[in-house]
Amino acid sequence: MTDKLRDLLQSLNLPGSLQALEKPLGLPPTLVSHAEELRQQDGLNRLHRSLEDTAQVKNNDKALYTEGVDLLAAEKEEDDRARAKYGTDRWNRQSSVIAGQKVYQTASDINGYFSSAQSTDELIRGKLRDAEKVLRILTGTNRDLESYVPSSRRATITPDLDRETSRLRSCLNEVSRLETRRKRRVQVLKEKARADDINPALLKETARLEREFPMQPIEASQFENLFEEHLHLYDSDIDMVAQERTEQEQLETQVREANNNFNRARRGDTSSKEREKALQELE
Repeated sequence: MTDKLRDLLQSLNLPGSLQALEKPLGLPPTLVSHAEELRQQDGLNRLHRSLEDTAQVKNNDKALYTEGVDLLAAEKEEDDRARAKYGTDRWNRQSSVIAGQKVYQTASDINGYFSSAQSTDELIRGKLRDAEKVLRILTGTNRDLESYVPSSRRATITPDLDRETSRLRSCLNEVSRLETRRKRRVQVLKEKARADDINPALLKETARLEREFPMQPIEASQFENLFEEHLHLYDSDIDMVAQERTEQEQLETQVREANNNFNRARRGDTSSKEREKALQELE
């Protein structure tokens, strides 16, 4: 949902267009704060290290996979030689492909995972290449930012424009509050999930089944009610997500309307176009 909201802002050229009008000189405080956060987290280098670590894990996994596939191929080759040497009457075991059908299917599935992962890796690397110039500016110095963001002449603020600017800013502030609130809720939910341990309940239910039905094998289907009951612990969280989705849809409508009114009020003003473009790229 957050990505959907950010995509909307990006499509509306927000908050760049508003920042360029509100602060035609210098750097907006939100941009400075955003850049400082990236510097403290060593953002660009962390991204590169993460990609390198992922590539290393992938290479290790691929090596294990290749070793397994080679063993399968060697076993099949040996089976084929024995079948050719002794004939099907004397060598009457199932062929390797039939006997190891599940293993071959698993190998095929894993190969598909590798292909999918490769496509995803290439997509991420492409996005990083596209964004690297801007990220280098953001993780540089404030002087780098100031050089990248041109100043503009101060626009004439009419009463209508002042009113619509204030309204749009109010909507964007509400977007920021929503994102902050959502981050806190996600963190609380993660902590709840980490603390959630169903093992004691599973052991208790297993003991009950063994006691009441000692002659029957225990099957997974016998735990369905337990899992369903346990999942009810998250009913309030599901309701919260539904409520947030509704609130976000309402906020998106408000942002679109406020942005349309803002653009109508500043129609004809081109004083901050270059600054607006630079600020939006850095956002």
